[in-house]
Amino acid sequence: MSEIVIISRGAKAQLDPIGAGFAHGYGIFETIKYTESGLAFWPPHWKRFQRSAKALGLDFYFDEKAVLAAIGQLIREDGLSVAMVKLSLLRNGPVTTLYVYARPMTSIPDSVELQLDVLHPINQHSPLSGHKTHNYMEHRLIFDSARKAGFYDTIRVDMDGSLAETTTGNLFFIYEGKLCTPALCHGILPGVVRSAVSDICDTEEGSYAVELLDKAEAVFMTNSAAGILPVSRIVGALSTFEIESASHSYCKLLKASFEAAELEQSVRV
Repeated sequence: MSEIVIISRGAKAQLDPIGAGFAHGYGIFETIKYTESGLAFWPPHWKRFQRSAKALGLDFYFDEKAVLAAIGQLIREDGLSVAMVKLSLLRNGPVTTLYVYARPMTSIPDSVELQLDVLHPINQHSPLSGHKTHNYMEHRLIFDSARKAGFYDTIRVDMDGSLAETTTGNLFFIYEGKLCTPALCHGILPGVVRSAVSDICDTEEGSYAVELLDKAEAVFMTNSAAGILPVSRIVGALSTFEIESASHSYCKLLKASFEAAELEQSVRV
């Protein structure tokens, strides 16, 4: 049995405290950028949501049109023009509940400084790797630590020491004139924006050592809220990498192409 619950601004949701969703974070979520042009990259978000539900054994009997209608209702009730729409699918007692809600858009800087963490690797063999789950405390602890230290986010490695992703996005860099990104086998999320960037231009997916960052011509991270976010500085325990990513011609062209693709692939609700 499944149900859709719309949580408008100021409303509250009920969760069974002994249900797996509340007690163990047994659930998945999607975060989708909404503007007056519509829901950005809705089709790949929806497909990823379905794929994760199936892989993790969550009942998923929702019709896409019904979910879009619920999002549309939320947008009208809250009077939204720009927001991040959230879908959360949780085991809530005997039912699977899909919660539809939104959070405000935060301001996006022109470029960011990242911390490099090799002490808390991603377990690429975990059954949760590659999925956006509500079991998110590990990511949040590392993210909060980075923010307290004055950084925007943290670059993580996998158990073998290969570059993986940040706590909130995928990682790209330009090396020897090629656009590169860590492959999915390193436990990273198959990001919607990551996929869009790869569709725009040829991208090499592979295994990369941390030391390669020192030779990169530009580095940027991607997620649904920020799109493409250039990196100006990466600080590790033993070294610091200074990178003029925002002014790199490749990054400028890629950002313009991405913004056009985002607009073209928005779905109105």
